[in-house]
Amino acid sequence: MYQGSRVAWQKEIYKHHFIPVTKGTDIIGLIRILLLMMALTMAAIIFFPASLGGSGTGYLILVEQHLPGMAEHVKKNPSALIENGLTLKDAYNRLLLGSMPPGFGSEKTAQKAALNVEKSRNPTPEHLIAITSENPLAPAPESTTLSLLASPPAAEIDAGEKQHSPRLLIYHTHTTESFLPVSGKAFTTDLTQSVVILGSYLAEILESEYGVPVLHHREIFDIPRSNAYAQARPAITKILEDNPQIEVVVDLHRDGISREITTFALNGNDTARILFVVGTRHEAWNSNLRFALFLQNILDEKYPGLCRGTRKQRFTYNQHVHPRSVLVEIGSHENKKDEVLRAVPYLAEALAKAFD
Repeated sequence: MYQGSRVAWQKEIYKHHFIPVTKGTDIIGLIRILLLMMALTMAAIIFFPASLGGSGTGYLILVEQHLPGMAEHVKKNPSALIENGLTLKDAYNRLLLGSMPPGFGSEKTAQKAALNVEKSRNPTPEHLIAITSENPLAPAPESTTLSLLASPPAAEIDAGEKQHSPRLLIYHTHTTESFLPVSGKAFTTDLTQSVVILGSYLAEILESEYGVPVLHHREIFDIPRSNAYAQARPAITKILEDNPQIEVVVDLHRDGISREITTFALNGNDTARILFVVGTRHEAWNSNLRFALFLQNILDEKYPGLCRGTRKQRFTYNQHVHPRSVLVEIGSHENKKDEVLRAVPYLAEALAKAFD
C-alpha cells in the first residue's frame, strides 16, 4: 500500500513538473526568447546612447574606444560631431578621417579634419554620381607609397629645364560640369562655361604669382558620364609618364549640392567653398590624404570656414597614379561665376605652399 501510494505520488509529480518538451512548447519558447531579445535591443537603442551623452553620441563614444587615438577628443566634445544636423554616420566618418591614417602632420590638424562638418543632413556630392566605372569591391591598384612633399621617382632634370617644365597638373574628370547662373545648365560642352575656366584661372595665378609651371589638360572625359574615370585614366597616366617632374596633381570639379552649403562670406564677399576628396581604394591613399590635410590646414589657419573639409570615399578617383593627387570641389552648380572664381586664389595660395 505504501509502495503503491509512493509510486502514484511520483507519477503525479512527473506529470506536472517534468512534462516532455513537445514541438508546440519548443516553438513558444523560441518566440518568447526572440521577443525578449527584441525588447532588450530596443531598450539599448533608446536608453543607452542617451546615457552616454545624448543625441546618438553614446554610440560614437562606445565605438571609438576600439580605434587608436580617438578616445580623448571625442570625450571632450562629443556634441561637436553632430552639430548642424549632421547624421550619426557622417559624424562617425569624420572621426575615422581624423584618427585612422598614420603620419598626419599634427594632432591639431587631424582633429580639425575630424570636426569640420557641413551644414547638411544628406548632401549628394557630384563626384559620387555616375561613377560605375569604379568598382568599390575590385582589388586596389598597386602604387608606390611616398611621404608628404617628397619628390616622386623621376629622371634627373637640370635646373633650367625644370624651371619651364610643368610641376603641377590640373585636369577635370568631369570636364563638362557647369554652373546654372553661368550657362543655364548643370553640364555643357562649351568649355568657356564649365569648370575648365576654374582650371585656367588657377593655372594663371600659380604661374604668374607663385612661379609654379602648370600643365592644364582640357580634354573632355565625361561623355558618357558613367565612364569618366575610366576614360581619364590612360590620358593622365601618359601625362605623368611624359612629365615625371610633376609634383602635384589636381582633379578640379564643382559639387552638385545646395549653394547654402557651398557658399561662404569671406571679407564681405560671397565665395564658393572648397572641399577636398580622397579615394581610399588603393594602397597609398594615405599619402594623398596627408597632402589634402596639408592643404586644408593652410586654409583653415588663414581663412576659417572657407574649406568644407576633407572627405574620404571608397573609390580610387585615379589618385593611385600619384602620391600627391587630390580631387578638389569648388562651389556647386548653383554658385555664380564670381563666387567660384573668388575661391581660386585661396586654393592657389595653399597649393603654392607645397613648392616652398
